[in-house]
Amino acid sequence: MGQRANLILVRNGSYKLYYSHWCANTLPRDLFWGPEETLSFIEGQQPAEGWLDDRWAEGGVIMDMDHQVLLWYGGEDIIYDIPLRRQLFALMQPLWSGWELRWAKAGIVDMAMYLHYPLEHVRSVEYTTELTSLIEPEPKDGFIRIIASIVFPNGELRIFPLSGTFDEYLLAGPSSFIQAISPASGQPELRVAEWSEDFPDQGFHLDTRRRSLDIWYAGDDSDIITHVKKCWPDWTVTDLADQYEVQIVLTGNAVIFSPQSQSKLISQLQEMLLYSASSSPVDSIKLFADYHEKAGREVEVNPLALIDHPQGVAFNTREDKFKFTLSQAMLNQDCDEALNYNATGSFHDTVRIFAKYAEKDWLSSSSQQSWLMHMQAFFLYMEALLYIGQVQDVENIQLDLYKKMHTEGTQRFGYINSSSVLLQLVEGSLLLFQPHGNTEQVMRTLGPLLEREQLMPEHKFKITYYMALANIQDGNFVDAKAKLAEGMETKEPFWIRKLQELNDSIEEYENPQSVLLEGKKGKCPLFVELARGEQWVGATSLSPDGSLTAVMYMDGWLKLSRTADGDEIAAFSDSVSLFQEEKATNMSLVFSPDGHFLAVGLGVGIVKIYDVQKLKLHAEHLHPGLDWEQLERNAYYHEYTYVQFSVTGKYMVIVPTAEDYDPQGDDGYPIPLYYGTFYVIDFSTGEVVLEHSYKERKIGAIMFSPDERLIAVGMFGKEVVVWDIQCRKTILERDDFVWLGLADCVGMTQTLAFTVYSDKLVYASKNAKLTVVDLLGEGWSHSVAFEHNYVTCALYVDSKDYIIAAKYAHYKPVIITRWKIGDPKEEVLFIVSPYVVKEFSVDEAHDELWVSSTSTAELRKYSTGELVRKWTPYSWWYSYGVIYNSISVNSQAGMVAISHQEGIRIGRSRNF
Repeated sequence: MGQRANLILVRNGSYKLYYSHWCANTLPRDLFWGPEETLSFIEGQQPAEGWLDDRWAEGGVIMDMDHQVLLWYGGEDIIYDIPLRRQLFALMQPLWSGWELRWAKAGIVDMAMYLHYPLEHVRSVEYTTELTSLIEPEPKDGFIRIIASIVFPNGELRIFPLSGTFDEYLLAGPSSFIQAISPASGQPELRVAEWSEDFPDQGFHLDTRRRSLDIWYAGDDSDIITHVKKCWPDWTVTDLADQYEVQIVLTGNAVIFSPQSQSKLISQLQEMLLYSASSSPVDSIKLFADYHEKAGREVEVNPLALIDHPQGVAFNTREDKFKFTLSQAMLNQDCDEALNYNATGSFHDTVRIFAKYAEKDWLSSSSQQSWLMHMQAFFLYMEALLYIGQVQDVENIQLDLYKKMHTEGTQRFGYINSSSVLLQLVEGSLLLFQPHGNTEQVMRTLGPLLEREQLMPEHKFKITYYMALANIQDGNFVDAKAKLAEGMETKEPFWIRKLQELNDSIEEYENPQSVLLEGKKGKCPLFVELARGEQWVGATSLSPDGSLTAVMYMDGWLKLSRTADGDEIAAFSDSVSLFQEEKATNMSLVFSPDGHFLAVGLGVGIVKIYDVQKLKLHAEHLHPGLDWEQLERNAYYHEYTYVQFSVTGKYMVIVPTAEDYDPQGDDGYPIPLYYGTFYVIDFSTGEVVLEHSYKERKIGAIMFSPDERLIAVGMFGKEVVVWDIQCRKTILERDDFVWLGLADCVGMTQTLAFTVYSDKLVYASKNAKLTVVDLLGEGWSHSVAFEHNYVTCALYVDSKDYIIAAKYAHYKPVIITRWKIGDPKEEVLFIVSPYVVKEFSVDEAHDELWVSSTSTAELRKYSTGELVRKWTPYSWWYSYGVIYNSISVNSQAGMVAISHQEGIRIGRSRNF
């Protein structure tokens, strides 16, 4: 008598063996309650010297503390009931958080293999069989344990409900077995519930044509499969363990299993797990021995049968633990159902499932695993809410609760990457469901997730999908297509449809005729991308008519391309050596007003003029030319030569400068003289008609007057001077020119401008002011005072003497304002994020205001400031650092060229 079991505790690389004479049948309720209770139970058993073998071991367990694995088998209620055992494992898992629960499908042999114990010491059963001449299937309500399905040589499928165990039939080998069973006695299809109330515990599918045999079983019979394989040589014998569902597939649904409902299984387990025995089996043994001894019979009792150390978890504790794990199991079930619903787009069903959960339910996690399950379930809930249009509910209520779940869980259980990913995925996707969604913020929220290791495939898919969707909402089909080309894969029907919608949008973009026919204004592309180079773009410029773009790459190559089709018309390599020798790092490009020439400023006062019509180098100016000794010390500051043409192209001005050199910074050296030097050149002759150097100054702004008589020069934090070019004399000198104090604004800036008739100069001045000076008559001036700490970082004067100014202060939004000269009334056009505005361009005829910064360009209505389009690399891809782009705006052509890595992108305001 007994229910023998070996119990093994693995700790610190070694194991200790225990023995129990009575726990094999009670192991489910002995192990259920968690690691602490199980450890106490195992250590309370009798230490053992030797292993049981497969004849005597009716149950067993290995508790591997080193790897958190629980490998076990046993329990008279579950060893032969697959649905019941699966439900038991599902209920156990929340109490065994972080542990892997395994069923020992070969019993004690599995345990020996796990610990590399010699298998011959645990194997003793010899398997043989003798088949009757004819196998008779069981009738309805018979003792059915096996469901056998056989495909006979003629292709006929028959199902047989059998008694016994599969080894009784299969160890006879294929020939004897097939001869002993008649197709006529089988069923063409079989619903198991109509034949037996009990769920079968074994089954096999035999296909004589394919010579395949697939076997499933509930108990600890895996080791028998080894013997079966020997009896079925040249057949493919597959051990399915407890995967009975495979037989449904193999029979084409001819076999239908009907396991008990989850509620009945849980009820059965509750009764089993909360059962409290009134006595020990030891008491029964003693009563039995005493009875026979009083009758004068000799009784010999195994001493081990008189030892029983049952699990000692109190009933109240068991009851509380069962309630908890039941709630977790139900959540797990709800989560599984919601996964399926969301995968098919049945979002209302998901909302219905989770609507019953209150805040306390979502915050009731008691373990890390429980917390992660709650996070996953709530993510599915919010995803469903978004797709049924409950955006405000997510935004105003649910997202705050989700953040609370994440924060509390992180504080209690530590940081887990998957939890953080889910939260950011919700935050990023929510932005796309909101009116006027912030696509730049989508990239900032979701982009960093792609840098993380061990990102789950379904999370990576959704992150990439939403980033591509953000691109398409912006009209950026180029980057959307690139993201979709990264091998996005999913098997979920809903997401397959959503992915196809994105591809359809891209196809419409690539077939512009269909866009025009369908009148889809929202499908207009944000830009087109010209051919990409091998290096990142250093600078770009658009020709006056917008037909050409000039691009110089960071390796010194200069290329001219048509903007209409991107075809390259010329390439020049004569500056490559300067970059290879690190004698040039930055550059400026500008077309002459008639578009016939392109000026390229490099190094320190090197200007190359290219004839665009003849496609060759036309001239070269060296003012002062390359000075290697000086350049080497200041190379860190990104030196280059600024070039500007006058209105008709009569003059060209050259200013050697450095993009990142701050004249207010004290590096122990004087300011290089050429940073305060300008050269005005008669473009037709190449003669320098005006040259001047300001010691200990850095020129920060320079501008020709519209009538080409004057040139205004502003030195950061020092003077602003107006020169008469022909007379080579100054007509105005003031000492209040602005110093911006901004890292992005220590190169050349748009901080001074003439009025259209060249009679007034407007400039950014010190002490938070904007100053207007009359250059004729009495030379009057007046200033507009700003709020404290605000300075003008860019300005423009239109044809009607209206001033557009960008008011900037550290860490504050930039205010774009407008004044009429002579009228102190300020009109705020719009307010933008705290970035530095570098330049304004205006086309009054088309009511267009172009605003560009270090990284972005915007098109707005000049009359109202309303945003029309925005070109920002932060909305295209994610970047950890600040993105610097070369931007060229041609307001008269309604075009912008903006560099992005190795490419140039052309955006248009008109004729999309």
